[in-house]
Amino acid sequence: MIAVVVLAIQGFRQSASYYYTVNETLAQGTQVYGKSLRVNGTVTGNITNDISSLTLEFAIAEGGNSIPVVYKGTTPDNFGPDTDVVVGGTIDDSGVLHADSITTKCPSKYVASN
Repeated sequence: MIAVVVLAIQGFRQSASYYYTVNETLAQGTQVYGKSLRVNGTVTGNITNDISSLTLEFAIAEGGNSIPVVYKGTTPDNFGPDTDVVVGGTIDDSGVLHADSITTKCPSKYVASN
């Protein structure tokens, strides 16, 4: 029984990984280069989707700051302009976030139509 509880706690800690905002990420400067991290922001700018190579290019923004993103994989269903996302991956020396995951965040509320 104790082993089950310990495994459950460890699993919860691993799944509850923290993410940075765009501004928090940029404030760290070059310290984040090459490190695995998750960044929360709003999809902005031009979205380029090369279907043949499954490569998606866009930027995530917060306020007036943005981070360019390159992602190879299938696009999440709710992905699009002005979508809140959490992007996981590593930032290279040129400041581009090479994503290995994109999670769209659900709106915090839905407005009913009258």
